[in-house]
Amino acid sequence: MTTQTITDSMAAAMIVKIIIDLFKYYNVRNGNTTPSWVWPFAAVLLGCAASWLLFVAAGGVTTVQTSAQQIIVGILAAGQAIGVTELQKRVGS
Repeated sequence: MTTQTITDSMAAAMIVKIIIDLFKYYNVRNGNTTPSWVWPFAAVLLGCAASWLLFVAAGGVTTVQTSAQQIIVGILAAGQAIGVTELQKRVGS
């Protein structure tokens, strides 16, 4: 795992956190109930999408190896975003 992988996952994690929080706020405000298992899965999917979009925006060339790296980066980003959410719950925001 390279330094670039960690940096990419941190950038993607912020994007994932913002999008998930916006969706959660929208659901609560409109009185919708969403099962709790949806958010971690959505975070992984959004993490993979965000990491790939950041990679393409930086001018990266998509190969099998870079695609696999971006999936790993997306999973790391989802873990970071979920971790930040759990810290906010415990400490209080």
